Amino acid sequence: MVFHVFSSSELLSLRASSIRDTTKKELDLLYDIGSAETSKEIERKVMTVMKKNRDILAQQSGVEPSLTEKEIQDLVSVIQTERRNRIKSDK
Repeated sequence: MVFHVFSSSELLSLRASSIRDTTKKELDLLYDIGSAETSKEIERKVMTVMKKNRDILAQQSGVEPSLTEKEIQDLVSVIQTERRNRIKSDK
């Protein structure tokens, strides 16, 4: 049997490392939760603006916009994914 006696500095280092890892995981989780809420809010706002603009365009020009609500949602989703990836790569 081999016994290893940890020095107090090794224990402090392990503890600090554990605290750092746990904190990072928790902050990442909170960021993800916040990002999901923010994404939903952004999508709601974009859809509201797009509907208003679509109605104004249709009234003023008689032309219906070619993008469907689904296409707009997909575009917003792509932009948000690109933004999240850019933020993660900056970390």
